[in-house]
Amino acid sequence: MDISTKEQEYLDKFSERKSRLRMNLIEFIVWIILLSFAFNYLKSNPAERTSMFAWIEVLFQRAEVFVTNLFWDDWNLLQDKHQLERYYKELISTMENGECATRNTLDSAKEKYRDLLSMNVETYKANLQVYQGYAWTYAAKIKENCWE
Repeated sequence: MDISTKEQEYLDKFSERKSRLRMNLIEFIVWIILLSFAFNYLKSNPAERTSMFAWIEVLFQRAEVFVTNLFWDDWNLLQDKHQLERYYKELISTMENGECATRNTLDSAKEKYRDLLSMNVETYKANLQVYQGYAWTYAAKIKENCWE
């Protein structure tokens, strides 16, 4: 090989890298534009944003139930607690987005949700019917104010 052939190979590789870099930059710009549209949409639609990250929470809850199943016999109670927590979260989201309840009702639901999150399974077992009753009451108020 003589020097001119090596120079030509170098120029070909340089040209190929240059065109690849140009395509990558164009692709990067397109993806940035698409992401900005997506984040703008999520910013204006809080329900979509909530549902987008809900699967991560569910994944952690299922892992917790699985580990609890290994060491504790009454793991169904923990699973029920997580379902009720998700139901409260949906009720609160509906109240906030649709303005389907008074401010006092919304604050009360948020307080019950925080209490539910902080309690252990034994306390939940003792208060299960109380918290289900509150949830049904909130659902009835939402139905009364929003869908009729």
